[in-house]
Amino acid sequence: MEHIPVGSLYSTWMAFFGCRDGSNNTNAFYVTSGGSGYVSAFVGTYHFNNSNISYTFDTSGVTETIILSATEFTILRDGSQQFSYSNGNTVSLSSAKSIFIFGRNAGTGTLTYGGAVKLTSFKIYENDVLVRNFVPAVTQNGIGGLLETIDSIFYMNSGTGSFVVPSS
Repeated sequence: MEHIPVGSLYSTWMAFFGCRDGSNNTNAFYVTSGGSGYVSAFVGTYHFNNSNISYTFDTSGVTETIILSATEFTILRDGSQQFSYSNGNTVSLSSAKSIFIFGRNAGTGTLTYGGAVKLTSFKIYENDVLVRNFVPAVTQNGIGGLLETIDSIFYMNSGTGSFVVPSS
């Protein structure tokens, strides 16, 4: 995933993905980034590192991988670990809210902290079993979206605008 700054968006918070049940971080699962060089991650009510973590995303085209699980928050840059935090135990997470990609579900189905990234894949595991595997795809009509390869479902943008399709 490549973080793409879009105007003043990069100087504010953006969420790469996530959801939470309400205004507090009960049953939260998300990763956000602040433009001033830090990231933050929640699972359940657990805030990794108990604060924002100093980290600046590279916008030069490298691949950055975010791993967030019940026990781990890690970022890799071109496969090399940049940092990793563990909460020391498994956090239970049970939420009926949908996870948003490119933003966070505020608990009401409303997008918060929307942002722009160049996505190469987005995978969701449950108990170490891959249950969703999203990859960028383009229809025969040139419409960009995400193909979920396990159930073979194509998702168009459900927010504002449309996915940017690179010229071939």
